[in-house]
Amino acid sequence: MKTFYKLKTSCLSTLALLGVLAFFSGQKVAAQVTGGTYTIGTGGDYTTLQDAFNDVSAANPFTSDVVFELKAGYTSSTDLSVASPPNYLDYSLTVKPAADATLIELNHDITFSGERNVIFDGAHPVSGDRVIQLNGVITIQYLNDGITIKNMKINMVDRYGIYCGNNVSSTAHWHNVTIQGNEFFTETPLDLTGSVYAIISYPTSTAVSQWPTNFRVENNLFHKIERTNNSGNVYAIYVRNALRAYNNYIHLTHNAFMPTNIGIHSDRGDIEVMHNTLLFDGGNTSSKNSSVGINNSAIYSETNGKIQNNLISIQSESDATGGKTGIFAGSFSAKSNNIYIKDDGVSTIKYYSNTVGGDKAAALAYDATTTFAEPSFANAANGDLSLAGASLTNPDFRSAFITTVTEDIEGTTRHPARPSKGAFEAPNTVADILSFSHAGQYEYAIIDNSNSTVFQEVTTATNLSSVTPTITTYYGATISPLTGVTRNFTSPVTYTVTAEDGVTTDTWTVTLVHKNDAPTGITLNKTDVDENTATGTVIGAFTSTDADVADTHVYTLVSGTGSTNNSSFTIDGSN
Repeated sequence: MKTFYKLKTSCLSTLALLGVLAFFSGQKVAAQVTGGTYTIGTGGDYTTLQDAFNDVSAANPFTSDVVFELKAGYTSSTDLSVASPPNYLDYSLTVKPAADATLIELNHDITFSGERNVIFDGAHPVSGDRVIQLNGVITIQYLNDGITIKNMKINMVDRYGIYCGNNVSSTAHWHNVTIQGNEFFTETPLDLTGSVYAIISYPTSTAVSQWPTNFRVENNLFHKIERTNNSGNVYAIYVRNALRAYNNYIHLTHNAFMPTNIGIHSDRGDIEVMHNTLLFDGGNTSSKNSSVGINNSAIYSETNGKIQNNLISIQSESDATGGKTGIFAGSFSAKSNNIYIKDDGVSTIKYYSNTVGGDKAAALAYDATTTFAEPSFANAANGDLSLAGASLTNPDFRSAFITTVTEDIEGTTRHPARPSKGAFEAPNTVADILSFSHAGQYEYAIIDNSNSTVFQEVTTATNLSSVTPTITTYYGATISPLTGVTRNFTSPVTYTVTAEDGVTTDTWTVTLVHKNDAPTGITLNKTDVDENTATGTVIGAFTSTDADVADTHVYTLVSGTGSTNNSSFTIDGSN
């Protein structure tokens, strides 16, 4: 009994001691991770994110989705190995900032190896701002499925921002990877050997069955990616598998150490590259560099690919050894892209670099929907590549709607008929009337956009006091009164057109008049004259049969049958 009491006291003391340690450390004694939200950081459920991942165990299936919430001031500098939900088909594991976080810096690499249904979301839960910054590399290795990296600030400190790679060629690769809403940049220019890749997906297997599937790169920003030597190229996106690249903003600037900048590169698998904005600038005519907007090598025989509604502006300069290529489409379909290439008079220019050649004529022969307008950006120097100025009224920057890209990079709904090319949906400032028609029209309306007027002749039978017109306006604009509303057109009528931007307006004046029908008959009220009547005697008066009762008529003697004695008569007015 005595021994028993000593053992009991010892156990209580141990528990008390743990409680005291927990109290003084500010750290809770957490249970195994099974479901719900766990706070990470000082005073949280776990001190470090790695501690929390270490507590994810196959022996303890999740009972609900799990969230690891990084507290304000959290930082770490030890490489992180990620763990996935034991029952990943049912539940997910998300890492995100807490509501009080402003900047969370992860100064290390993050590795996914065989993980599933894991999400890293760097967006503040209220403002949506990116508040998690990674100063390192994210590596996604084989057998990963359902990995999402979104809303992170990724400061590239090595060759890669996000590296998806596999050194085991016979092993199935990563699937259902989504890279969305991230910002890629270099705070310090990279001093290293080899090419630089913000995102790279590089499966080693050449077997189609081993290629990653559903690899999505959407709504990301790539800018200020710089290096201090010329030992390699710079790629924003480099993918050797099927790719869906939508609404990405890519701004690559040449300096003396960037021989080639490439926006989006793919060489295996079917692709959809749509609504991306790519700007290349910098360099000079005495430096060697090249710029390539979208490059599809298609080293295999893939034919199911679309390169559509992209906006590419290459303004960089180079010496004669450099070049500028808008799109290398390979065997894939490329259409409705706007490709602007500044001619520096030195470097080689190719709009489409493939079997059809690269000048504008060849580009149009390859795709008649290609446009070549120079875009005006809102503030490219400060990272705003949305369209501005004259580009908002230029139809070259509009294209056909794509059902798979219904929103832009900022979540704005795209116009359902004529969305903007590129990553940003830019509301236009055009307040024009395009057509005006109704049942009583005689001819098509004459529309004067310069003076904002519409003139139209209507049939004689049309009741001008009750006309119901059908009016179409420029894409996205609205009109007041609405089209289809009956109005009185016995005098000019005004309409107000508001452009898609909701600010620009124009007042239009619409005038309808009855058409001028030709007279249908002429009569003379007296057809005989007395013999020997004095010269100048009025014989009679003409009247005309005319539906236009307000019209006046001019009468003249004409030559032809019956005109033998014309010289014996004169006409004065209607007499």
